[in-house]
Amino acid sequence: MNFSKTLKLYQRLIDKALRDYLSQKIKELPSFGNSFVKNQHQLFLTYCLRSGKRLRPILTLMAYRAVGGRDIKKILTPALAFELYHNYTLIHDDIYDEDEQRRGEWASHILLQRWFEKKYGRSLSENILYKNSAARFGVVAGIINGKYLHTLSSLPILESKISDEKKVAGMKLHQAVSIFDNTGQAIDLYFEQASDAREQDYYDMVLCKTGRLFQAVIEWGAILGGAGASQRKTLGKYAEEISIAFQLKDDLLDIDFKGGKGRGIGSDIKKGKKTLLAIQALKKANIQEKKFILRILGNGKATAGEIKKVIAILHKSGSVDYCRRIADLRVKKAIHYLRQARPPLAQDVICFFQDLAYFMAERKK
Repeated sequence: MNFSKTLKLYQRLIDKALRDYLSQKIKELPSFGNSFVKNQHQLFLTYCLRSGKRLRPILTLMAYRAVGGRDIKKILTPALAFELYHNYTLIHDDIYDEDEQRRGEWASHILLQRWFEKKYGRSLSENILYKNSAARFGVVAGIINGKYLHTLSSLPILESKISDEKKVAGMKLHQAVSIFDNTGQAIDLYFEQASDAREQDYYDMVLCKTGRLFQAVIEWGAILGGAGASQRKTLGKYAEEISIAFQLKDDLLDIDFKGGKGRGIGSDIKKGKKTLLAIQALKKANIQEKKFILRILGNGKATAGEIKKVIAILHKSGSVDYCRRIADLRVKKAIHYLRQARPPLAQDVICFFQDLAYFMAERKK
């Protein structure tokens, strides 16, 4: 099984299924003839269809195959559930983090803000939370769009032609993901200001925000394929390990002058994110370097030169190398778990999951 070809094949399948599903759904949503509401519906459709890796529904499809599932087309619709949920989190994440771009395009709330500005201008607001009326409109409308997707994300589970038992199991996964995601967001928010974040705190946050979703999509595929307890458990452990490798790579891309996440180098530094890079550097750097990191961390007005100096300290302290080693270790642990399932997982899918684990730690964007 060629990893790249399989990934592209399944991406095309998911893209078509997602387009067909959402195009039908927005026809069913109430708008009462309101042109803005119709525009909003169209916006979250085009947002979800932006270029993306589609890793989460692909993991569902591959887990289904791993435990003996054969007819991929039968589970394309339920596989969309957590992709819709993922897009809801992206819309809200961009609001939480005040990011203006997503996947090389304007974030949802910025598009909505610009719609308002074009129609009504940008009058100053007396509300203490927002700098002007357009900013307020963009944020509030963006939150609403996220809520739309959060609600819609359960429908592919409930409306699919699967047993009631599997629907209940799918909804339990959906609810658990939502609870842990909010917990992770709260931890992340708190640690932007806290100075006592530990390595284990970082892992807890990652497993809440990223890991539980990866676990859910893999377990969902296993459930749809009729997996036993051993298969579900080992696939869940695999997902936990690759989620940490994925997030560590995401953090490393943020300081990569050759790659990056498309939001500017060092955006996590400016936001005060307590990545493992930051936590480890604060442990290993000298006193003067620690003081400099703490002065720049969370400073949204930090200059390019100051960000570059922090990144240099991350390298000098050994933090970058440490995070790379941890990512590699997590990949190896993930691959180890794949061999523990009983009955064994399909060999061709094990090979795909191995390649995916390496991809998580080596990707360029």
